[in-house]
Amino acid sequence: MSEPPRSLAVAPRWHLAALLGALAVVLLAAFPYFEQVRNANEIPRLIQAMSVVEHGEWAIDGASRRGIPTGPDVARSPIDRRLYPNKPPGASVVGAAAYVLARLGPEPPTLREFTWWARLLAGVVPVLIIAALAWGRLRTAYGGAVSAAAIILFVLGTPMFSYARLFYGHALAACLLYAGVVTLEGGLARGRPAALGFGAALAAAAVTVEYGAAFAGLPIALMLLWPVVGPERTRGQRRAAAKLATIGLGCALIPVAFLALYQRAVFGSPWATGYHHAADPGFAELHGQGLLGLGLPRWSNVVTHLLSPSTGLLVWSPLVVIACVGLVRLARRAGPRQRAARLQLAIFVVVVIMGLGLSFQGGWRVGPRYLVVALPMLILGLAEFIDYWRDHPSSVWSSAALGLLAVAASWSLVANAFAATLWPHIDPTNIAEPFGAVLIPLWEKGLGPYGVPTWFRGGLSLCLVVPVLLGLGALVWAAGRRRPQVVLLPMLFGVAIGALGLTVVVPRSVLAHAKTERNFNYIVKVYEPRVRDGERVVGKTKTLD
Repeated sequence: MSEPPRSLAVAPRWHLAALLGALAVVLLAAFPYFEQVRNANEIPRLIQAMSVVEHGEWAIDGASRRGIPTGPDVARSPIDRRLYPNKPPGASVVGAAAYVLARLGPEPPTLREFTWWARLLAGVVPVLIIAALAWGRLRTAYGGAVSAAAIILFVLGTPMFSYARLFYGHALAACLLYAGVVTLEGGLARGRPAALGFGAALAAAAVTVEYGAAFAGLPIALMLLWPVVGPERTRGQRRAAAKLATIGLGCALIPVAFLALYQRAVFGSPWATGYHHAADPGFAELHGQGLLGLGLPRWSNVVTHLLSPSTGLLVWSPLVVIACVGLVRLARRAGPRQRAARLQLAIFVVVVIMGLGLSFQGGWRVGPRYLVVALPMLILGLAEFIDYWRDHPSSVWSSAALGLLAVAASWSLVANAFAATLWPHIDPTNIAEPFGAVLIPLWEKGLGPYGVPTWFRGGLSLCLVVPVLLGLGALVWAAGRRRPQVVLLPMLFGVAIGALGLTVVVPRSVLAHAKTERNFNYIVKVYEPRVRDGERVVGKTKTLD
């Protein structure tokens, strides 16, 4: 990779402010909330957050529940026989801060208002932090244009777009893991024990939000230990490496220890999780298989999590392939970013392998939920791929790379803009493919969620088009001063293939599920805000008083 011009390497500070501002506007432009759905992933955490603030307890079957159904994602404690979320408590802690903010108004907040605050602090803000950290790591190596393009494609062209608008905890866990990895890499490269320890603690804190993040610790531990046990090391080098490894691993145990204390207090043992005590019989059976529902990878999960038209990551975001190609290319080349590429690629691969061994799939979702925690590891690969295309303006391979990038980008941007805006609760048991069965029909009916501009007729379409234009516009900006025909022709061709493939080919090539119509009618029935006689009618919501 050639070094970028100084004018690009030192991007003005306002570029970051503009990038974060644009992403914040897009992420906050729509608020897909549906009172009757009572999302089973959000409700237990919301109730636990209220319980912590109002009564200083973790249980969710007390007064703070206010008659709200807890849903199936709960566990029965063997200690006090009370109900708790079956997830770790990290997201609920952030939710408690959101509840405090929601109660600052003159009137008690509604459940919808509280949910908005929780999604803001645990979804939107963490994704913006990921963007800011990635900018700080990429801009000096790739320049402002390439860095911005990679970050925008990551945020708006992967399922992270949907989870930034939900209180699932995936965005928060991804932020903690990525922030930890970036900080840890910097501390290790500069030999700064404090930064290394802080980074290790941040990365480990992701486990307090999502148990699956623990598997990212395997590549991180190997990176810390390899200088100690690897060949061609002097005694002094091994001693220094052992000191850094001890600091990193020791600091990583701090948030794990807090999680263990929570589990001991709630479930009777540091090793017991909510999954061990699932209250729902069906969930208990699934989580009882193997290690908390985790076994060996199997082909059925490859189809479900990677290839399926309804839930496959490669269908929802073919940009993942582009990013992996970039990471592999960078990992094979000697240079200052080789170690970062190897670590981030290893984390992504390990998390994917872990996901392929799960006995459960994740309920209503956009793509494979349990892989979202590792998606930020792909930003570096996207930047590397875009940079390769940019640095070879006259190459045939560069034109081919641009065409593939345009197909993947347009497909990914359109798919995730539709889901994140219209219905981020895809039910794969009743939907063979969500685009023709749910998302496009919702758009054709003009059904838009809260927050969508309603002061003109095209407000919904604008919310769907802007993310696509922002992502593709960032690619054009990344092209720099290359000849327009070299950029525009392959890009237009790729955009046409991507958009038509997603909206026409996939819906017509996949046999519809027998319950497609029934499922869609349910979605229309619970949709908010409702449209009556051309007017949007705001639904009622429970007041938390």
